[in-house]
Amino acid sequence: MDPALDRLTPADDTALILLVGGLYLLAAVTLFDCLARARSGSAGRWLWLPLAAVAAGFGIWAPQVLAALNDGEGQAGPALSALAVAVLLAAAGFAVTQRRRTRTHLWLGGSIAGLAPGAAHTIGTAERWGWAAIDWGDGSVALVCLLGASLAGLALLVALPQGRGTAEEKNARLRTARRTQGVVLFTLAMASPQIVATLAPSTQPGGSPLPIDGGLPVEWLAVAVLLAAVLVLSLSLAGTVSADQGSDQGRDQIERLHRLVNVTFEGLVIHAEGIVLDVNDAIARLTEHRPEELIGSPALDLVAPSFREEARRAIAENRENVYELEILRSDGGTVPVEILGRTFELNGREVRVAAIRDISERREAEVRLHYLAHHDGLTGLPNRSLYRDRLEQDLARARRSGESLAVLSLGLDRFREVNDLYGHETGDRLLRETARRLTAASRETDTVARIGGDEFAIAQPGAQQPNAAGKLADRLLRSLAEPYAIGGQQITIGASVGIAFHPQDGDSPDSLMLQSEKALTRAKADGRGRYRLFEPEMDAKLRERRRFEVDLREAVESGALSLDYQQQVDAGSSAIVGFEALARWRSQKHGEVSPGVFIPLAEETGLILPLGEWVLRQVCRDAVGWPDPIRAGVNLSPLQFKRSDLPKLVAEVLEETGLDPHRLELEITEGVLIDDDERAFGTLRQLKELGVRIAMDDFGTGYSSLSYLQRFPFDKIKIDQSFIRDLEKRPDAMAIVRAVIGLGRSLDVSVIAEGVETETEVELLRREGCQELQGYYFGRPVSLDKVHDLLRAEAADKAPKLSLVGS
Repeated sequence: MDPALDRLTPADDTALILLVGGLYLLAAVTLFDCLARARSGSAGRWLWLPLAAVAAGFGIWAPQVLAALNDGEGQAGPALSALAVAVLLAAAGFAVTQRRRTRTHLWLGGSIAGLAPGAAHTIGTAERWGWAAIDWGDGSVALVCLLGASLAGLALLVALPQGRGTAEEKNARLRTARRTQGVVLFTLAMASPQIVATLAPSTQPGGSPLPIDGGLPVEWLAVAVLLAAVLVLSLSLAGTVSADQGSDQGRDQIERLHRLVNVTFEGLVIHAEGIVLDVNDAIARLTEHRPEELIGSPALDLVAPSFREEARRAIAENRENVYELEILRSDGGTVPVEILGRTFELNGREVRVAAIRDISERREAEVRLHYLAHHDGLTGLPNRSLYRDRLEQDLARARRSGESLAVLSLGLDRFREVNDLYGHETGDRLLRETARRLTAASRETDTVARIGGDEFAIAQPGAQQPNAAGKLADRLLRSLAEPYAIGGQQITIGASVGIAFHPQDGDSPDSLMLQSEKALTRAKADGRGRYRLFEPEMDAKLRERRRFEVDLREAVESGALSLDYQQQVDAGSSAIVGFEALARWRSQKHGEVSPGVFIPLAEETGLILPLGEWVLRQVCRDAVGWPDPIRAGVNLSPLQFKRSDLPKLVAEVLEETGLDPHRLELEITEGVLIDDDERAFGTLRQLKELGVRIAMDDFGTGYSSLSYLQRFPFDKIKIDQSFIRDLEKRPDAMAIVRAVIGLGRSLDVSVIAEGVETETEVELLRREGCQELQGYYFGRPVSLDKVHDLLRAEAADKAPKLSLVGS
C-alpha cells in the first residue's frame, strides 16, 4: 500500500478525526448549495460553479494537510499543486453536470469530481515522499479513485434534480432528504483515501522526506491551514445563505412565472447567456423531450441547424418581431414554429423569453391551399392554371428540340343528363372515374387536367405526331365508352375529342387550347363519340355556330319561335284524330331554320328545357280550343323527360290551360329509357296517373322496344318513317311493319305510321290493320289558323278534300 495512506489513519487522535470529518461535511454542504445556486439559473450562475469547485478542493486538501502534519515527523503538507488539481477536477466535473440535465451527465460529472481526492492525495504523496515511494502495483491508488468517483457520481445523481418543475423539485421534504443523502455520499467520496487507508494493510514509508521550509512550528502551520480552509468554506457557505435570503422574492417570481408558462398553450423558453433556464410543458411536448433534458442546454441546440444563424441574429439583435424557423424534435425531425422573443430583467439578471407557436397545421393548410389552387378539388387532376403552366414548359422543350406537341380537349357526351337523372353526387363519382380512366390511358409524361365541368385536357409532348395523338384519342374514346358501374347503376356515356398541334396550329398555351376546343366543338357537331383535328376553316364555322347559338337563345327567351301542327288521321275514315306539334324557327337573319339543326343545338346548350316548356304550354293553350276528342301531340326530348319535376310541370300546365288530360299525348323515344329505366318508368307512371296519353316515338329503331312495351302500358306506338319509306322497295321493311302492327293488336295498343307519302303506302298500311296514319300524303304541317280551318271544314263536311290542305 502507498506509504502515505498509513499516515492518514491517526487512530489515537479522536479530535483530529472529528475535525477532519467536520471539514469534509462542511465542504459537502457548501458545494451542494453552490451547485444548487448554479443550476437555479439565478444571476451569477457561473460564479457559483467555481465556488462549488473551490469548496470541494479545500474540503479535500485541508484534511489531508492536517493528517500529514499529524505524522509527527515534521514533514510539509501537500503543495498548492495538490489543491489546484482538486479544484480543477471538481470544476470540470461540475461543469459537465451543467451541460445537460440528464442522469448520464450527472453521473459523469460527479465521477470526474470524485477523482479529486485520489489525485490530490497522490500528488501530495509524491511531493512529500517522492514518486518512487508510491506503490502503483498494489492498486491502492486505483481503489481510492474508483471509490471516490463512484461515491461522488452517486451523490450528484441522488441530490441534484434532473430538471426544474419535476415532482422531486416541487416536493420540499423529498428534496431535503435527497440533498442530505448526497451530502453524506460526497463526504465519503472526499474521505476515500482515509477509507482505503483504514481498510488496507499498513506499510512503512520509504523514500526521503522533504524538510519544512522556514521555522514555523508544525502546530502553527496546522492552525493556519485549518483557519484558511474554514474561512474559505465559511465564506462560500455564507455567500449561498446570503444569496438565498436575498433571492426569496426572485424565486417567488420565478416560481410564479413557471406556473404561468405551464398553463399557456404556446411553448415558452427562458434563456440567458445562451443557456436554457426554464421551459414549460408545451415546449417539452413539442420537442418530445423531458424538461430536464432541455434546461441547462444551449438554447440554439433546440433550433434546426439550417435556422441557427437566423436565431442567433434574432437573439443578438433583441428582435421583438415575429419570425419563423424550425426546431428539432428528439427523433431528429423538425417542427415549423413561429417565434416572438422579448428581453427583460429577472432577479437582477437580463433574460430572454421566447414564445414558440407550432405552425404545422398552418403550413399544412398553406400547402393544401397551394394544392387546391393548382388542382381540381374533385378529381385531383391539375386545373386549368397548372395545366397552362405545364403546357408552357412542354412548349419550351418542344421549341428547343424541334418536336411536335399535341393538345387534346375532351368533352363528355350526355353528362348533363347524368346529373339531371341521377343527381350531382353520381355525376361527381362519374367524373372521378373518368379522371382515373384518362390517366390510365395516358403516359406518365402526359399532363391530364380537368378544365371545368365535364371538360378535360391532355398535353402530349415528345411523341410522333399526328399518329400518337390519334392513337391516344382512340384509347380515350374506347375507355370512356365502357359502362360506368356507379351506385348499382350501369351508366353509359361517351366523349368527343378535339386535337391541335404545335407548331402548325399555335405557339402558345392559349392558342393551342383554343384550337383544340374548336376541334372538339366540330367533333360534337359531327355526331359525338369521335375525334377531330383542328382545321383553319373551323374558325369561321365555330364563329358562325356561336352566333347561331346566341340568336337561338334570344329567340327562345323572346318567344320568337312558333308552332306548326301536322294532322294525324284515322286509317279507315281519314278523319282527323289529332295534331302533332312541331317547333319552327323563322329568323330574319338565318331564314327558315330546320328543326334538325336548331333542336340538337338546343339540346347541347341546355336551351331545350325552356324551349320544351314553352312548347308544352303553347300546345295546351292552342288545343283547348279544339273540339273534343281531337288530341295534341308533344315530343319530349330526353333531357326534358329526365327533369325530376316533369309530372308537376305537366299538371300545372293542364290546370292553367284547362285542357282535358286525355287530349294531351306526350311522345318519347326509347333513348329516355335506356340509361335509367326504373326512374323513367316511375316518371311515366306519374304522367299516366294525370290522365295524359303516352306514345313511344320511332318504334323499332331501338334494341329493347319489346321489353319496354311489356313493362309499361303505352297508349300508342309510332312506326318510324324509315320503315314506311322502304315499304315498296324492301320486303323485310314490310315484315317489320306487319310485326309491329300485329304486336300492337296483341297488346291492345294503338299503332300509327308516320312519314306516309304515297297512296300505295296508305293501302298497304290499311290492309295490315294500322289504326292511324301521318305524313305528307294527308297534309304538311300548318299554322294554328289553318288547323282551325281544317277542323271547321271537317265539321261542315264529314269528307273534307284533304288533298287540297296545306300546300
